[in-house]
Amino acid sequence: MASYRRKTVVSLLNPLPHQCMLEIGCGMHSIRNDLHGIESLTIVEPSRLFLAKAKQDSAFWPDVQTHLVCGFFENEASVLAGRHYDLILISSLLHEVTQPSVFLKQVRTLCAPHTIIHVNVPNALSLHRLLAVSAGMIPQPDILSQRNIMLQQHHVYTFEALKNMLISAGDIQVLEKGSYFIKPFTHEQMHQCVAQGIFGKKFWMVFIILQNTCLSMALKSI
Repeated sequence: MASYRRKTVVSLLNPLPHQCMLEIGCGMHSIRNDLHGIESLTIVEPSRLFLAKAKQDSAFWPDVQTHLVCGFFENEASVLAGRHYDLILISSLLHEVTQPSVFLKQVRTLCAPHTIIHVNVPNALSLHRLLAVSAGMIPQPDILSQRNIMLQQHHVYTFEALKNMLISAGDIQVLEKGSYFIKPFTHEQMHQCVAQGIFGKKFWMVFIILQNTCLSMALKSI
């Protein structure tokens, strides 16, 4: 699922201006490994392990001016003061932020009038959550699951909740929105199905883009 999300995000970002880019949270695989045309890339990442991987990968990007910042964006935003970017990527992160409103207002300070922000998060109205509500397993689709709590994911967003959260950062216009992938069962249930040979990897691919597990929005400062 992570691999497909990365491919989808790259396809969405590729047509956008991204010569000067900020990636907040790169994980083990920076977007630069797949997205070409970046001339200047700033990565803010709290994990020293992940940042070391990005530094190692940057050896293969000799044409990219790379600026690596180790720390949580909320604590490091002041280091970036005065910089502006063509594209800011917040991929699979916002639901893990304790104070998303404060986080987004800090992101907003790094936006020029032309800046585009791409955000994607898990969808509260994913099929597996709607099925769980229908089965009486959870009272409402946007409730935090045990997995959310274990992974320190503090929020579950619907389209409307995500849009309102982003617009509340001030002077932001939603350019486009969408969703991708389908998740019919929980992570644990899907792993069990594959492990027991009930479904194979090819089975999961038929669900792609048929329903909405991940929400995606592109925004522009105004």
